[in-house]
Amino acid sequence: MPSVSYSQIKLGRKCMRAHYYRYVENLRRRRPNRPALVGTIVHDMLHNWVRSKQIAHWKTDAWDALAKYEREYKKLFRGEKEEFGDVPTIAAAIFEGYLRRWRHDGWRYEDSEVSFSTDLTSDI
Repeated sequence: MPSVSYSQIKLGRKCMRAHYYRYVENLRRRRPNRPALVGTIVHDMLHNWVRSKQIAHWKTDAWDALAKYEREYKKLFRGEKEEFGDVPTIAAAIFEGYLRRWRHDGWRYEDSEVSFSTDLTSDI
């Protein structure tokens, strides 16, 4: 049986055509929706924050990652900025809240994201 991610199973149960477009044809939206964009920025910030704690000579920190997205945001048209809102500021606020809550948790982070897959069964 092939191994797949939970996201693949979830999308396949929701719509097989969407699953085909995403995982077989590798098609993506040209422009992500606002929640996905904010999530991408916060995830990138978190990834760089974790890596900078793990690797002494890691080149970028969380705020460098945010600066990259701020430069891209400045290139948007006014209408696009109005549609999305101030995404970099929203992402920064979410990340700062995360740091306030988890900065001194005493945990050792192995990574910011871990791949997980499962084998297909006959009922999936």
